[in-house]
Amino acid sequence: MCPTDPRIINTFGIVLSIVGSGLWFFFGWPQPTHQPPTGSLLLLDVPPEEEAETARQAEEVAKTQKRYVRICRVSLLLLALGFAFQLWATWAPPVSAPQSAPAKAPAASAAQRSAP
Repeated sequence: MCPTDPRIINTFGIVLSIVGSGLWFFFGWPQPTHQPPTGSLLLLDVPPEEEAETARQAEEVAKTQKRYVRICRVSLLLLALGFAFQLWATWAPPVSAPQSAPAKAPAASAAQRSAP
């Protein structure tokens, strides 16, 4: 099989689409709400430890949100690439195998030559 065989291209496109849709299912829009906790910021006398914890939690939420957006974009790219490969496999001209020289007929054996 040639690497540009439509069946191989189509299979590759299907695999990309399946992976992309799986990622989209878990990380795609709508995403879970990644709102930083702000409850302790409303208090007037917040201990410094709680402020540091709130800042750390807000930083974690920002990192998680960036990761979700990144994976979501990758899943959309995989879906688009899968679609493109399937389209290519459907409409690309077929690739024929290289033509080899015609095979020579085997020489007749001695028994065949002597038969009337």
